Amino acid sequence: WWRIKAQYFDTVLLFKTGKFYEMFHMDADLGVQILDFCYMKGKVAHAGFPEISYGVFANRLVQAGYKVARVEQTETVDELQLRKKHAKSGSKPQVVNREVCSILTLGTRTFCYLDNSIEANIGDSNSLPLL
Repeated sequence: WWRIKAQYFDTVLLFKTGKFYEMFHMDADLGVQILDFCYMKGKVAHAGFPEISYGVFANRLVQAGYKVARVEQTETVDELQLRKKHAKSGSKPQVVNREVCSILTLGTRTFCYLDNSIEANIGDSNSLPLL
């Protein structure tokens, strides 16, 4: 988390884990404050939502003035095992690679199949797609 957050400190990171997006640490705090999420159990502050709700929650964060980055897994578990095998002695990689795949802002916001059409249609005129 920190390796990516250090590069995108002014951006809310949404990590895709399976069929969910999760927010950690200070980003989870924003999820609780702005999106009315509850913290999930664990040692680290985190909150999340199902991937089908990505458009709705990303749009709410953008409308609140935040930049939102989608972080996804960019290698398979098999590729991780291969990377471990070829790593020199010392610290071997423990998790699959993840990278920022998109960044949304008020200036770059577009609408797609991930958006909830009902919410998009009842949003304010600043958040509606141009048709």
